[in-house]
Amino acid sequence: MNKEFRVGVVIALAALVLVIAVFTVGDQEGVWKRRYELRVKYTDIYGLQSGSTVRLAGLRVGTVKHVEFSQTEPGNLIVVLKVDRDVQNLIRSDSKAVIGTLGLLGDKTVEISVGSPDQKMLEEGEYIQAAKSASIEAIITEGGEAVENITLAAKNTKEIIEKINNGTGSLGLFVNDPNVYFDLDRLLRLTENLTRQLEEGQGSFARFITDSTFYVEMRNLLTNTNHLFDSLSTGQGTLSKLLYDPAPYQDIKQIVESWKQITNRINSGEGTLGKMLTNDSLYINFTRALDRTDALLKDFRENPGRYLRIRLF
Repeated sequence: MNKEFRVGVVIALAALVLVIAVFTVGDQEGVWKRRYELRVKYTDIYGLQSGSTVRLAGLRVGTVKHVEFSQTEPGNLIVVLKVDRDVQNLIRSDSKAVIGTLGLLGDKTVEISVGSPDQKMLEEGEYIQAAKSASIEAIITEGGEAVENITLAAKNTKEIIEKINNGTGSLGLFVNDPNVYFDLDRLLRLTENLTRQLEEGQGSFARFITDSTFYVEMRNLLTNTNHLFDSLSTGQGTLSKLLYDPAPYQDIKQIVESWKQITNRINSGEGTLGKMLTNDSLYINFTRALDRTDALLKDFRENPGRYLRIRLF
């Protein structure tokens, strides 16, 4: 075997290995697969770059073609995805795309969720919904805010404890003032005494609670009350008739009307009583008669002989 032949065999084998490698890598990268474009709108891509992996339910189905700023909505970023046509039927209008992290090295990926079969299938160039990213950066940011809140809460707790120890405020006085302890102790003693008296049946209140006669009297009172209401409801008795019989109401109404007529006649000066109340001449004559009677009595006291004549036989 000459030298030229051996060189040709080596070159052929190398070419074969190269072709196999190209096809293998191309198949893994989807070079030979038919793909279509989808777009996602984000406000922050957390370091996502062109060539990053696109996965559907954890399975690699494409790559990030490129990232660009939105021309119509400043501040937003448009991520263009190249996705295998084979899975187009699984990506629907309710699917969501979230930026995730792949591995410990922090490589960014776009994770797409499988859509519902009853939703519209996304076509070439359409936008897929963006979901909030649970990236390490976001977690760290939220964790920092949580730590700040915990620190603030610890500081406030420390201030409250210091105020309590110093006897500041109602709670501080309650904890530090010895009078509170004595008041509570006195209250407990009074409670114990009251409980003992109740158990022994001492005092009016204890009898009120423990005496069975009170229970019997209360039952009798309730029974009599029920009978009273039953009699009122059935129309029995004088009180029930006063409540339900219209005749007493009509009688009272008639009396009121009669009294109204009498007072109207009196006010208008009709009848003897009306004239006595409304006619001034009666008052004048009566006053004049009183004056004359008074003058007559006075003259009688001063000159009795004028009115009394005694003759002797």
